[in-house]
Amino acid sequence: MLFLWISILTSTLLVVILKLFPRYNINTFVAIVTNYLVCCSMGFYFVPQNVEWQHPSFGYNWLYVAIGMGFSFIALFNLMGYISQELGLTAVSVSNKLSLIIPVGLAFFIYGDSITTIKLLGLFLAIPAVLLTTWHDGEGEHKWSVKNIILFALLFLGSGLNDTLVKYTQDKWMTESQFPLFTAFVFGMAFIAGVAISIYLLIVGKFNFSWRSVLAGVALGVPNYFSIYALLKALAVPGWESSTLFTINNVGILLASALGGVLLFKERLSIKNIIGILVACFSILLLAGNLF
Repeated sequence: MLFLWISILTSTLLVVILKLFPRYNINTFVAIVTNYLVCCSMGFYFVPQNVEWQHPSFGYNWLYVAIGMGFSFIALFNLMGYISQELGLTAVSVSNKLSLIIPVGLAFFIYGDSITTIKLLGLFLAIPAVLLTTWHDGEGEHKWSVKNIILFALLFLGSGLNDTLVKYTQDKWMTESQFPLFTAFVFGMAFIAGVAISIYLLIVGKFNFSWRSVLAGVALGVPNYFSIYALLKALAVPGWESSTLFTINNVGILLASALGGVLLFKERLSIKNIIGILVACFSILLLAGNLF
């Protein structure tokens, strides 16, 4: 359970750090790109000495998956920014967290995860838990045009498919000693994509650089790296089913983020939010039993 808790806590720390950005006038894009460089550097630093380096593809089947995921990170980040402005932060949270339906659903077909009454109840309760916990009345104008619905669906699919690729790659192509190398390549590709976008923004005069944002990116990068690495380690634990683990991870992050908002930022919870938190706790308790 240790790596699962580390994944939840470090992912929650990411949310806390991002919430602080507006308060300190941080350029989020610069911080995100810097964060990818930090994550990539940490990945290469933690590569064990027994991992062989082979040129040009390093002999790893997961290399192209890592490249694709790296570029998708930047695409999804920009998509999240647009949707948060058009549909509100609630829409982003719901899309991200409910995307667990994709890796969980595929786990039953690809890996033959067990189906029990208690497990199904825990999975079904996770859906209203996400909706109720993230619901905020009067948050922005919801402009559900055809274009925005399509973009919302793309964020949902992209987030879910990334989680699915992490599990599939870990299960089929990676040894545990390769986890740091995999994360290094994923974040390295995301950094390259971010630099390319930065150059474009610089050319059109829309790039705002500040060293404060770079430092914020360093602070963001450390927990971001460990959130992915810890998730890979948790997925590698023998006997743990990914359908259960992804649900606990996503709902746990949502629950911890909501509580962190109350304790650190004095956010107020509505009755719906409180009910959602209670349902989330019950869902986690039901699903946690399936890990043992």
